[in-house]
Amino acid sequence: MKYTDQKSENTAEFYDRLMVGDVKRGILGKDSRYNSVSLAQKKSVQKYFLEVVAEYINPDDRLLDFGCGPGTFSLLVSPLCKTVHSVDISKEFINTCIENIEKLNVKNVIPAVLVSDDVPFADNYFDVIMMVDVIHHLDDIEFRMKEIYRLLKPGGRLLIFEPNKLNPVLWLLHYFDPNERGLMRVGTPGSYQKLLKEHFIIEKLNFNGIVIGPSAKIYDLISRILNSKYLPFLAWLNPKLFISAKKRST
Repeated sequence: MKYTDQKSENTAEFYDRLMVGDVKRGILGKDSRYNSVSLAQKKSVQKYFLEVVAEYINPDDRLLDFGCGPGTFSLLVSPLCKTVHSVDISKEFINTCIENIEKLNVKNVIPAVLVSDDVPFADNYFDVIMMVDVIHHLDDIEFRMKEIYRLLKPGGRLLIFEPNKLNPVLWLLHYFDPNERGLMRVGTPGSYQKLLKEHFIIEKLNFNGIVIGPSAKIYDLISRILNSKYLPFLAWLNPKLFISAKKRST
């Protein structure tokens, strides 16, 4: 199935304009959502992103951060692996990623603008591919997942973070934001199981408490409550889904 309600060129234009200040977006705007340095220091990001992915990344791994944005998560995982190739369709995102790399003197993150449907790497090139808030933006999800499959080594891992559509607040935020409305196509555990089953074996699929954006402490408190071992029945209200999947053998 090809999804035609989301156009990559429109997405790239939107984020280019957002990063240069032509678009204002409130709690999902540039300052709150795309400030890599401040986001990397958030307890929520450390606990629900870095501690989670560290389990799946090895020191000799070659990692692809597909849809890297300004490089927040590339920079976070860079100490865990050999190299990080960071690609995005937004030129302004990549420019910001380069600025962050230079500011922090990171040597093993390699950014590049994705300018065509084909990702310019050989088959079976990566040990790990990471996609953070990317899938719901894709115009042709099925095609792109085939490309991700091509790029992964046999037994390589795909690590996905996506908004949880079951959370009613997130559902409303994404439904009324034209650039985020692609979540209506996916956003539930069942939709990702269906999407991945042909090419990947899902190792883990669970609700995740990472908050990417608002910095108020109340959001971290809400995440702690939703992830309390004493309140497991609230987990479905978490803001994110996390998926770890291994490439199927041919």
